[in-house]
Amino acid sequence: MSWFPGFSAPLNAWLLLLTAPVVLVYFLKLKRTQKEIPSLLLWQQVIADQRVNSPFQRFRKNLLLWLQLALLVLLATAATQPFLGSRDGNVAKLPILIDCSASMGAIDATTKKTRLQLAKDQVLQIIDGLPSGQQLMLIAVHSSAQRLTSMTSNKVELRTALDRLEVADVPSRLEDAFSLASGSVKTDKISTIRLYTDGNVPLRRNPATETDQAVIDFDLPFQVDYFRIPSTGGNVGITSLNATRSGVRDWQVFVRAECSPDAAGDVQLRLIDLETRTVIGEERIVLNPGESSRIVFSVNGDVAKRLRAELTPQGFDALATDNSAWIELPVSRDLLVFCPETLPAVRHALRGMEGIQVEPVAGQPASAVVYDLVISDSLEDLAREATTYLTIGQLPHDLAGKVTIQDSNATVVDWKRDAPLLQHVQMLDVDFIDSPQLMKDVTESNLERLGYMTLCHGTQGPLILERRAGPRLTMHWLFQLDRTTLPYRLAFPIMATNLVNLALNQAELSEAKGPATGILPPVKLDRSAEYLVTNPQGVHQTAQSDKDGWITGIPARRVGPFEFRQGGVLVREMGVSLLNARESSLSGVDTLVAKEAEVSANEMKSSMDRPLWTLLAGGALIVLMVEWWFYQRRPGSV
Repeated sequence: MSWFPGFSAPLNAWLLLLTAPVVLVYFLKLKRTQKEIPSLLLWQQVIADQRVNSPFQRFRKNLLLWLQLALLVLLATAATQPFLGSRDGNVAKLPILIDCSASMGAIDATTKKTRLQLAKDQVLQIIDGLPSGQQLMLIAVHSSAQRLTSMTSNKVELRTALDRLEVADVPSRLEDAFSLASGSVKTDKISTIRLYTDGNVPLRRNPATETDQAVIDFDLPFQVDYFRIPSTGGNVGITSLNATRSGVRDWQVFVRAECSPDAAGDVQLRLIDLETRTVIGEERIVLNPGESSRIVFSVNGDVAKRLRAELTPQGFDALATDNSAWIELPVSRDLLVFCPETLPAVRHALRGMEGIQVEPVAGQPASAVVYDLVISDSLEDLAREATTYLTIGQLPHDLAGKVTIQDSNATVVDWKRDAPLLQHVQMLDVDFIDSPQLMKDVTESNLERLGYMTLCHGTQGPLILERRAGPRLTMHWLFQLDRTTLPYRLAFPIMATNLVNLALNQAELSEAKGPATGILPPVKLDRSAEYLVTNPQGVHQTAQSDKDGWITGIPARRVGPFEFRQGGVLVREMGVSLLNARESSLSGVDTLVAKEAEVSANEMKSSMDRPLWTLLAGGALIVLMVEWWFYQRRPGSV
């Protein structure tokens, strides 16, 4: 901060010229009282009176004149809007990024304010002291970035936008905020931005130092002033909620609770059946700082269940949004698979697996309306309703003209060993007579733009493709089973097992996870119908299900239940949870590592220009009060 003041309105200094008329009035002001005197001896008093009324003598001894001059000088100087400048105060246009992710909702044990409120208090000081000629832009930071205001000096607009800013129960992503701010670098000539955050950002392991770092994948075209929000107080939260099938009909529900490094935790955990309003299980958890504990509950799977895990803290708990989590368990049943009799090798591999029901039964038509897995050598069977599909020996319609299948030998060049379908599979010893080939000027990038991912690469083109569209997962084997040695290799039964496990996960029959905030998981309702969706804050939006009945893309930035209504009737309810160990830890970092730069945290205090006109105006008021008192107490001095 510079100790030499600057002036936002220096032209108003002409008001200091008003001191001249005030002084002139006092120079010309001479009051003599006419009296009859009995003797000339009193002329000595007249001479003394003349001496007293000489201009400079009167100017020196009149206190009211000094008070009025001081009042005028203070008001005129205040009109020039003086300020003590700072480095940031010299920036004409300044974007301010405010983190409002889940951890910013943590309550400080000392001030009883949330971290977001502490940040807003600092930004409000900047807005209140915003000098003339300087503009601010407010940007909210959570899992994405949102511009709250354009670049403006309107304090009312800035205060209103700041007041409306609320916590979003999602992790923070700084890259989007920096990208949004960088859009103004050229147009608004941005050289510096300010970032208010608690430093609770995703970490990445640095292999060179074997330490976790807050890495930001972004080239910073400006300087970042990073102000970390301090906070005190421990927290215990639910960071994981999932379930797996146990046996044929039961589920095992796993709840993980973690304690922040600041303080120990003592909580009571309950698992509640929301349909019957009964407590399935309850357990007390005592954790040391930084510890975690996983609790297991056994749940019967004869009927579908909606469950809520609930933590009740015994003492201070900084963050309340991670004390509840929701999960839905479907009915424990067999996997329903459609596989035509034209694929005997596949049906034979499925027949030996437990918990699978294959249709059509030999000699009978398929009877089910909805399947979990559809395996077919005909593209027409993709019209059957399911969540997982596999076509064999068929080229998808949208790849016509891009891929052709030639009658020539082919071998496997490479495959994605980490893909669920190809885990533990050896493909090098498999030969093919069908040889898929990319057409001229067609590359894998063209397939990727259509949504396809190549799982297995052949000699001249893709052998296995995968595409995900919302909740639907479709895989394509671009070869006939009777034109490959795959059915005679160990890879085939392993791939069949992987396919079944993949379909079980897609149908949530083997595993279930509590949905986390961000985007609501796909919801299956009636086909091509309109629904009213209500979030935990009571905000409504309409959503249209697709031809298969799926509703996707609903934003879920707050913890709690989402309700789906049709014609005013509640048809579905789904709860979303924070379930983020990093956010629940409330831990922060002092250094952000960007590309070729590091940003260190500063002391969290305002360093903008400090206006002085309020102090001068207050001083003028004090002078006015003194003048009033002197005038009332000593009227004879006027």
